[in-house]
Amino acid sequence: MNTVFTIIQVALLWGVVGYLLPLLVLFFNYKKENNKTILEVINNKFTYKKKNKTIEFSFSDIEKVVLNLSFPLYHRDIRLFFWDEYYYAEIKLKNGKSIIITCLLCDEIETLIPKNLIERRRRIFQVITKPDSKVVRNFSKQYDS
Repeated sequence: MNTVFTIIQVALLWGVVGYLLPLLVLFFNYKKENNKTILEVINNKFTYKKKNKTIEFSFSDIEKVVLNLSFPLYHRDIRLFFWDEYYYAEIKLKNGKSIIITCLLCDEIETLIPKNLIERRRRIFQVITKPDSKVVRNFSKQYDS
């Protein structure tokens, strides 16, 4: 009886630590990044709104878009883990600024951007860590008029 109970405990612990914890880490990481953020795409014009500030740009303003994908998403393969579906894009503008768009905000970013502007990168765990200092995190400081 103790052996069965121990096996069940190990299985539950693995389920929480091995599957649920990484998913929660990515979810809250992405939610924090794009919380109260709006991305509108109308006629190939992008409007990015965060903290009552707005950036408008078009394809001609984009230097490149770096997609940070899990290995299965990168290879368009079978997803084994819950977090394999998570990814984010860093839109690098020609003016030197960058914008982070997570799949929670826009899960079709790859279909909206011309393929010649997209750089796809494989990541083992696609958490948003310490980005460039120019990424729009301190949005109000960078875009005050």
